[in-house]
Amino acid sequence: MLFFRKKKKAEQVVTPYEIYIEQKEEYIKYGFSYWSQDDPLEDYLKMAFEILETLLEGYWLFICRVEYDAEKQKKALEYMQCFANIEYIYDAHIIVERVNMFHSHLLASYFHKEKEHDVEHDFRSFTINGFQNHMEMKKTAEEQYDFLLHNQGDIWVGYEELFEGPTMELEIKNGLFDMEKLLDLSITVCKKYDKEIKVIYGSEQKGQEAFTGDE
Repeated sequence: MLFFRKKKKAEQVVTPYEIYIEQKEEYIKYGFSYWSQDDPLEDYLKMAFEILETLLEGYWLFICRVEYDAEKQKKALEYMQCFANIEYIYDAHIIVERVNMFHSHLLASYFHKEKEHDVEHDFRSFTINGFQNHMEMKKTAEEQYDFLLHNQGDIWVGYEELFEGPTMELEIKNGLFDMEKLLDLSITVCKKYDKEIKVIYGSEQKGQEAFTGDE
């Protein structure tokens, strides 16, 4: 009689949410990434937007997306036209919204979902330029887009859904937000959603080792 040993189930490897932080000469460089599509995109977005809500408080924000899919651009504009008292300009490919708090109809349109479906990975991208002082909107979307390319503001955010997973980068001028508080905020938010984390310090923090959620 033959006996066969049961194969042990391979342990599932959990991909951590990665926090990158580095002190540059003029600004803090920060990254929040999830290099996988195992977790729902909504989990990442909840955490990323919660971090941004704290960081962007009190700034004038210019939220910009560039979309070359005509149908997606049309749907975004139709969604935004449902609301009154919002300030935005657009053309065939660009939409720029100006707000004085992190509450964006543009982003709501971008991540709008049908009731029965979760938000899916769709290679989206957008930028946010934050200014401490009041900034007027330019006359055209192209003019505004060009201005933001050359005037990053006091805080800059870049979000992108890559093939490897979603990622968000920030550059924050020195003196606006403490680096350790930013790190603490990120870790607290990730733990709130019970996520594994890995912290990577930039080149100017070489003496510090990477931190993981297990430590």
